[in-house]
Amino acid sequence: MERRGLKPAQIARANRIPLTTLCNWMQGQTPRNLDHVKTVADFFEVSVDYLLFGVEPKWNGGANQTPIEVRAGLFELILKPIKRGGE
Repeated sequence: MERRGLKPAQIARANRIPLTTLCNWMQGQTPRNLDHVKTVADFFEVSVDYLLFGVEPKWNGGANQTPIEVRAGLFELILKPIKRGGE
């Protein structure tokens, strides 16, 4: 936020989320609306993992293991193939 010179009110307004929601997150409260989290992550062009935890997601697979995005109702899931013993 500071790097882009933006204030919480500007971010909340641009993403159409309540300012109190954004301020609560900044004070350490757990986000309750995943749509708001995804919207803010997209606004900053970062992953949800980075927005919430400050780290990028880690994939333990090789180059041939491409994550698959699945939209299921209100949630968005990312699936990846895993290796099973004996296969």
